Amino acid sequence: MKILGIDGCPKGWIGILIRENCEWDYLVSDSLEEIQNKFNPDYCFIDIPIVLSENNASRICDMNLRKLLPTNYRSSVFNPPVRSAIEASSYKEACEINKILTGKKISLQTWHIMPKISAVNDFLIDNTHLSSKYYESHPETFFFRLNGGIDLVNKKKTQLGRIERLNILKMIHIKAEEIYKTILSETLRKDVAYDDILDAIVLSVAGINFFPDNFEMIPEEKIEAESGALQNVFIPKKLPHLR
Repeated sequence: MKILGIDGCPKGWIGILIRENCEWDYLVSDSLEEIQNKFNPDYCFIDIPIVLSENNASRICDMNLRKLLPTNYRSSVFNPPVRSAIEASSYKEACEINKILTGKKISLQTWHIMPKISAVNDFLIDNTHLSSKYYESHPETFFFRLNGGIDLVNKKKTQLGRIERLNILKMIHIKAEEIYKTILSETLRKDVAYDDILDAIVLSVAGINFFPDNFEMIPEEKIEAESGALQNVFIPKKLPHLR
């Protein structure tokens, strides 16, 4: 099996592929199509909203995911825009569209990642045969679950936070540190940040180690778009034996 983890980064996307025999590879690209064509994974876990709501401020998957997390993690699960808002040409217009349909504006954080949300939606609409292979995921929830459901002490943007997350990765995959250090040495931080690398690693190594038997789908009921893509979030189960 081949598992791909994808996270957004300043250059576009970082994709890390891991095989069951522990061989791995990566690509930093502004094109999801290029990453897909290079790796052709069996499954992909990606940190971006895949299926947007038509007129609800919060998706069921986001509301349910927040309920599973301790209070200090919940703010990392943000509300994506409604589908029609991603076509807006300005932040003001996007806020107006979202408010008309949901009663709520969008955050600046959401506005800044809307090009990536749009890119993923367009990619899966153009490649419906991949809809059953691409799963929306949430790296901070991965780290929380892989830490036995125990809160991480440090924020991921800090040096201590990076060390803490790398130590978790090293517990679950023999090549985790090699992957991290290799990508750090071969890329520039203006193209891909420290935490982007860690997030893509956790998506891929957790996937290769624990999917599908030790994963759960949020919510449990499948919410499927016309394209076949799922409006569900996939995360590892809480695995206390890892502590």
